[in-house]
Amino acid sequence: MIVLVYPQLAGVGGIARYIESFLANLPHDPGRDVLVLHGGGDVRIASGAGFRLQHVPMPKGRLGLLSWSLRVRRLLSEMARDEQVELVNLHVPPLIPLLAIPRGVKLAVTAHTTYLGMSGQFYPKTLFPSSYGRASLGIKMMMERALFRRADHIITLTEQGRSELEHYRAGGRISIIPNGVDLSAFSSEAGAADKDIDVIFPGRIEPRKGGRSLPLIIERLVERDPAIRIAVVGYGPDEEGVAALAKRLPDNLIFTGAVPFSDMVSWLARSRLYASASFYEGLPGTCVEAMAMALPPVVWDMQFYEGLVEDGVNGFQVEPGAVDAFAEAVVAALGSGKLGQLGEAAKARVALRYDWTRIAPEIVTALRG
Repeated sequence: MIVLVYPQLAGVGGIARYIESFLANLPHDPGRDVLVLHGGGDVRIASGAGFRLQHVPMPKGRLGLLSWSLRVRRLLSEMARDEQVELVNLHVPPLIPLLAIPRGVKLAVTAHTTYLGMSGQFYPKTLFPSSYGRASLGIKMMMERALFRRADHIITLTEQGRSELEHYRAGGRISIIPNGVDLSAFSSEAGAADKDIDVIFPGRIEPRKGGRSLPLIIERLVERDPAIRIAVVGYGPDEEGVAALAKRLPDNLIFTGAVPFSDMVSWLARSRLYASASFYEGLPGTCVEAMAMALPPVVWDMQFYEGLVEDGVNGFQVEPGAVDAFAEAVVAALGSGKLGQLGEAAKARVALRYDWTRIAPEIVTALRG
C-alpha cells in the first residue's frame, strides 16, 4: 500500500487541505488502499473508500515532532518487514519527518514549497525579507538536499517548483502535478448574488505573501478610485498595516482577519475581481478557487502562475513589486467591461486542469508509476 506521512493533518493549512481533497477524490482500488499516518488534532475527515487514517500520537513540547517522526519510523520499519509498504509518500515542509523514513523503502516526496523559495533566495532580486536566519536556513536547505537526493520520485506543484528543485540537484524523477479545487463547492453559481466588493485580497498577510506591499496597493487604489470597495480576507504577522487602513478608510476597506475556510465561497461570491500581492506560493490556492468562481485575477508576473494566469486572456499580470502599476491594473480591469469574458476564461482554465476529480487519479498514477 501507499503510506502517506504528514504530521499536521488538522486545521486549514494549505497542505492539510491538499491531502484532505486528495483523499476525498481518491479512486478506489480494492486491495491497494492508501494509509495516512498523522499526528492527530481536530482532523476533519474520517477513513473512507480507498484510504484509512491511523493516528500516531504526537507528544507536546519542542521535541514533539522529532519524537513523532521516530515513532512513525518504527511503525514503518515493522510494516516494511511484513512487506506491507509499496511506497511512502512524504509531504514537506516540515522536514523533521524525513527521519521517519527507514532505509530501503521506496520514497516519493510531495514538495509543496522549498526553503530556497520561502526565503526569497530563488529570485535574482530581493522581493521580500527572509524570515530565516542564515544558520537556520543553511540547516533547513541541507536537510532538503538530503531528502530530495534520497527520493525516488518528487512531485512538485508548478514549473517554478521544478526550477527550485533543480538548484538542489534532486536525484529522482520529478513530476509537476498542480493543486486542485473542489468545483462543486467553488462555483460561480454558489453563494451571494450581490457583488458589493470590487476587489478581494484573500490569504496570509506576511512578507513573502506581499504583506508589506498590500497596504501600499490599497492606498493607491483608493487614490485612483475613491468609491472602490476592497476586502482583505486573511491574517498574519503583517496584518497591522491593513488593520490600520481599515480604521482610516472604513468606506473603502473591509478587513476580516481570520475566517473559517468554509466562509471563503461567500466572500468570493460577493466580489468582482481577485487580486494577490503574494511573491511566493507553492501553488496559489486562493487564486485557483477565485478563478473557479469566474473571478479574473490581478497578480504579479511570477513563474508559479505559469499555466494558470494568462495576461489579457483570463486575468492580468504586473511586474513584481510595481505597486502603482498593480493598482492601475486593478482599476483598469474593473472599468474594462470585460470582467465577465475574462471570468469565464478563468473558470474554463481551472475546470480543464485544476479539478480535484482529475488530479487525484493523476497523483496515484504518478506515485505508482
